[in-house]
Amino acid sequence: MFRDQEKLDGLYDRAVRIMDGLAPGFCQPIFRALAVRNHSNGQALLACNFLKDKGPCTHPAFAAYWYRKAWRNRSALAAQHMAMNCFASNDLQGYRRWLRRAARLGYDDEAFELGKFATRLPHRRLRSIGRLRPAYKRDRKLGRDSEMW
Repeated sequence: MFRDQEKLDGLYDRAVRIMDGLAPGFCQPIFRALAVRNHSNGQALLACNFLKDKGPCTHPAFAAYWYRKAWRNRSALAAQHMAMNCFASNDLQGYRRWLRRAARLGYDDEAFELGKFATRLPHRRLRSIGRLRPAYKRDRKLGRDSEMW
């Protein structure tokens, strides 16, 4: 069993390369093995895969379980993903809660977002739930990309 953090990090890097298509193989079993061994980033990416894949054993509750477990292991990435999932499901109270948790773990962007608490964001995919912010001139001037997801 892997107990060495360097080996776990190397395995995580390999799984990310597989996920990006830069190496052959399957990343899901590697993320599952990392998640069971309490690798926080592995847990967060396993939860992302539970939300992306459409299969018989995928359920949002599994994703929430692994996100929460990763957050308990001090993963700010998991808290940020949970905030976006709450936002996408129109749960603004949960959105604020998870933004606050991500900010406490060191995500400066989430602390900024929490300070202004925008209920509309510039991501095009939010049009389906009615949370699309209109395009502003300042966004074009600052060179911000409007597609995050």
